[in-house]
Amino acid sequence: MSEPTKITGMNRLPPRLRLTLLGYFAMQGQGCLEVSAKKNKGLLAVLALSPGGQATRERICGLLWGERGEEQARQSLRQSLAILRKELGPDLSEVLRARDDVIGLQSDRIDVDAIAFLSVSPGSSREQLTTAAALYTGELLADVALREPAFDDWLAEQRRRLADHAIAIFEKLAAMPDNPARLDHAKRLVTMNPLRESSHRALMQAYVAIGDRGLAIRQYDICAEVLRDELGVEPDNATNELRRTIMTGNALSGSRPNSSSQSPRAAERLTPERPAIAVMPFANFGGDPEQSFLVDSVTTDIVTELSRFRQLRIAAGSTMAEQDLVSFRYRLDGSVRRAGGSIRITAQLKDTATGHSVWAEKYDRQEDQIFSIQDELVRTIVTTLAGRIMADQVEEVRRKPPTVLAAYECVLMADAMNFRDPEANARAQSLCKQALLLDPAYARAVTLLGWLEFRRWSDFPTSPDSLIDSAVQYADKALALDETDSNCHHLLGAIHLWRYHYDQSAFHHKRALALNPNRPSLICGLGDLALFEGNITEAARLYRSAKEVDPFFNPDWYWSTMGIIRYQAKDYRGALDDFARVPDQRDWVKAFQAACHARLGESGPAHHFATQVLQLNPGFTIGNCLLHDPYRHESDRRHLEDGMKLAGLPE
Repeated sequence: MSEPTKITGMNRLPPRLRLTLLGYFAMQGQGCLEVSAKKNKGLLAVLALSPGGQATRERICGLLWGERGEEQARQSLRQSLAILRKELGPDLSEVLRARDDVIGLQSDRIDVDAIAFLSVSPGSSREQLTTAAALYTGELLADVALREPAFDDWLAEQRRRLADHAIAIFEKLAAMPDNPARLDHAKRLVTMNPLRESSHRALMQAYVAIGDRGLAIRQYDICAEVLRDELGVEPDNATNELRRTIMTGNALSGSRPNSSSQSPRAAERLTPERPAIAVMPFANFGGDPEQSFLVDSVTTDIVTELSRFRQLRIAAGSTMAEQDLVSFRYRLDGSVRRAGGSIRITAQLKDTATGHSVWAEKYDRQEDQIFSIQDELVRTIVTTLAGRIMADQVEEVRRKPPTVLAAYECVLMADAMNFRDPEANARAQSLCKQALLLDPAYARAVTLLGWLEFRRWSDFPTSPDSLIDSAVQYADKALALDETDSNCHHLLGAIHLWRYHYDQSAFHHKRALALNPNRPSLICGLGDLALFEGNITEAARLYRSAKEVDPFFNPDWYWSTMGIIRYQAKDYRGALDDFARVPDQRDWVKAFQAACHARLGESGPAHHFATQVLQLNPGFTIGNCLLHDPYRHESDRRHLEDGMKLAGLPE
């Protein structure tokens, strides 16, 4: 009689390897597996996306070590394979196979998100398309930068292939009237390629489908602005016709008419989470009928521009009954007056609950200049006004006990803290996580967590790269929650810049400005890109522009960056003036001051500041100081290094 079959470990199915290549890189077996080297991540991606999951040694060496000699490249490949097998562990090391001149992956034991994504055709069912869409969390290997020309070309081509497939899938989903996530899928379309008009039309139609014609028209305006700025063209006939159809109230295919009941998005806009402001018609002092058009234009432009700030809820007071104004926390009044050859415009923001003035300002201009500067005037009012409202909200939150803070208020408190201070950073993270406990889908809280991680990495040279990897994960999650969040695009622009992805950084910075063109920090983000790409004149212009649109804009990092810009422009005296205005005189700020004095031939002050640097940080080195700075041109980095060396600072 034979013995009964024993169920032992030999009967188990062999473990599978799961490889995530879309968005940030991840590898999992029976738990998370760490891949230490970026080139090994690239190697796995090349194999996974090659036909049959395999490639020749010659091809791999050419992609990853193309600038080395053949023997050295093959030796590097052998070392990489040995390290990868060790990281895979004994249960999964056989997934990676080498036979003669071919390296491959055992396809029946590995799941790759990019391959699963490509396997779903645009003609598939809604369920299959939705599953595929969820896999596309970001571009291929968004967190990997190798600086290998051949690999970069391969990566760019693969990213295009995957992005084209994603557009086809999201376009299909965005056109489905019965798709509950239609709006989100349409937003993804626009984010992937903001120059693609059909994507904007899909989003306009999705807004109409939820009964929100106002946001549909706003999306048209965003589309038109992006096309003008990037391509110098106007929207095509199809886009203009769609706008006319929406404006006239005609039904669109797959949409439902607006009714007296609020749509989910309309209800979202009426929640008390966002400060509400009523913009009253500006008064025409003097009653001059010839300036009535100007008065009306200023009022209308302020409403339009304020509407771009998504953290505010805006309404034109002229369209509302007096009793309805009570529901608005803030009220903006203003006036336009002619006096001699000049025009004065005044604006005042009041807290309707207390009657107190939150902010007031007047602007005087010459009459013959008013038409050329009206846009500048409106931008200044709008940006300053938004800043004053948010500052007023923060002050109110500080007076509340933490136990009653809502998610929005938690984020306001976190956003007001100094991210560079480790204790404040930790407190801000705690507040953001508290906000997410209250509202797990709060994109702004997720974005802020990404900024906090990014600052922990960028401001301290010895910080582990896992912090910026964490920032990428938060940014990807925030983008999935809300792809029209300008601050999230700002974060992604910064992350890509510090990873030397200059084109991707430019895309996200420009996208952020298209969504919120009057926010000074977004203008400065584009200025940072210009600085590190070596376009110093443009960097200075953008930083000055940020001050022009909001005279109150004065973050602690503004003057230090202006100092660096002036240093790179070889205006060392001007740079010293800027660095002297930096509130937090840390070691690296003093190092720049030492370099400026050294460049000016002022050895005494240079030695003085260099001594202060080493007193603040005895372990200071020039290499660590400039470690994370993503200069595109080595000559720009050397210009800084040489100045600090002249001052006697250690390399």
